[in-house]
Parts: sequence; C-alpha cells; structure tokens
Amino acid sequence: MGRSLVAIVAFAGLVTAGPVAAADLLYKTTPAAPAFSWTGFYVGAHAGAGWSLNEQTFTGGGATNENNYTGTGVLGGAQAGFNYQAGPWVFGAEAQLGWAGLDGKDHCIAGSPVALLNCRTKTDWLGTAAARIGFAFDRTMIFVKGGGAWVHDTYDLSFFALPPRSDRVDETRMGWMFGTGAEYAFYGN
Repeated sequence: MGRSLVAIVAFAGLVTAGPVAAADLLYKTTPAAPAFSWTGFYVGAHAGAGWSLNEQTFTGGGATNENNYTGTGVLGGAQAGFNYQAGPWVFGAEAQLGWAGLDGKDHCIAGSPVALLNCRTKTDWLGTAAARIGFAFDRTMIFVKGGGAWVHDTYDLSFFALPPRSDRVDETRMGWMFGTGAEYAFYGN
C-alpha cells in the first residue's frame, strides 16, 4: 500500500499544478550589432608591378621615324581619401602618389640593325586625384572612380658615333583616369 500512496500523491501533484510565472526574472535581449559604415577618412599603401607603352617620334637628318617600346618595373606609394555613406551608397574623394621605376629602352630608329641611336624612357612617379561612388554590402563595396592623372617621365637619347653624345629631357604630363574595383573592410577603422 505504501507504493500506491506515493504514486497517487505524485499523480495528484501533476494534475493540480498550474503554470509557473516568474515575474521577478528579467528578459534580456541582445542588441543588434551596428551596421558597418564606410564614412570617414582613410590612408593606405600600395605596391605592385607595372608596364608602360612609350611612343616617340624622332626627327633628324631630314627623316622622321616613329618608334614604340614598353617599359616595365615596380611601383609603390600611398593614398588618402574620405568617404561618406548614405544608405548603401558611398561617395568619396581619393588622392594617390606613387614612386615608379618603369624603365624601357630601344633603338630610336625602328628596325635599325645598328644601335647608333638609342632611346630610353623612365617613369619616376605618378599620381591621381579622383571622385568615386560605390555601393556597399556591409563590409564589401564595389565602386567606380574617375579624375585627373599626372606622370613624370625622363627621356634619354644616346648617340654612339664620334664624338659620343647624350641628351636628357624630362616632363610632367597630365591626363585623365577611370577605374573600378572592390574593397573589403577587414577592420572597423
């Protein structure tokens, strides 16, 4: 009979028990993480390899000759800019300045079997200033940009005849640039 009494009391406890309310317990929610923002200033560095196409027109001795050759080398520098994000759209401005070691040389007279007259072009530095617009997906942004570009070139001309002669001129040229790309923000700043 002892076992039956324990079973009856346990069953009666289950049947008569109501829902338990814990009014003194606080319900805490985890706040949502703030969305990443591209707004703000930034600085960066870049490095890589490059190539250039050098086109020259040589006029001498009553003849005109056009020649082109490639220059290759390394480049590296820094960039700085500012972005402002409005919804998913990111508007900004950026400036870059880089040292360049793009060097190329060839005969000044195309197809000449003898290297009496040699041309060499070296790109020393290049820079850009651009406006850009992007579309952000949290930490990823795709963008297009366009603006002005500047490059400084040095031209050397060597004439291997008697007497040997060499001339050097340099110039800073201005043009335009257009680009597109994607960026990913690894860190919060």
